[in-house]
Parts: sequence; C-alpha cells; structure tokens
Amino acid sequence: MEEQAATTNEIGRSIEEAARGTGEIAANMTGVAQGAQATATGASQTQSAAAELARMAAELENLMSQFKYGTSSEATKNASRQRASGGWNEGPRKAV
Repeated sequence: MEEQAATTNEIGRSIEEAARGTGEIAANMTGVAQGAQATATGASQTQSAAAELARMAAELENLMSQFKYGTSSEATKNASRQRASGGWNEGPRKAV
C-alpha cells in the first residue's frame, strides 16, 4: 500500500511538472506570436513608406521633365542677352 501511495504521489508530481512546462510553452508561443505581429506591422509600414517614396519620385521626375536643358553655349548666349537687356541686376547681392 505504501508503494502505491509513493507511485501515485510521483505521478502527481510529474503531472504538475508537465502542466508547468505546458504553461511556459504557451507563454513563449504568445511572445512569438506578438513578435510576429509586430514584425508584420513594421513590414506593412515599410511597404507604405516605400510606396509613398515611389509616388514622390514619380512626381519629382514629372516636374523635372518640364525643365528644358540647353547646351552651355546656349546658356551663355541667353545669359549675355539677359544682361544686355538689363534683366539681371549686376550689382552686389544682398543677403536675405
């Protein structure tokens, strides 16, 4: 009878230990799930930022395409004409 009681007590302790281990595993799994959710949120935010950056780059490219680029000799001729017509102030520049 004493041996049966000892065996029953040992089984009870083993079950308690298994239950504690299961609780720790569940807590760790919750932590992993929370980490995965945070990673997914961060990835979504990064994707949104990248899409916004691509949109802004396209807009900038569109704006830049509206400018005409001339050769340096054309630019020099235009600058000379502008100065000759009095369009540019040749005086000292004022600080703003």
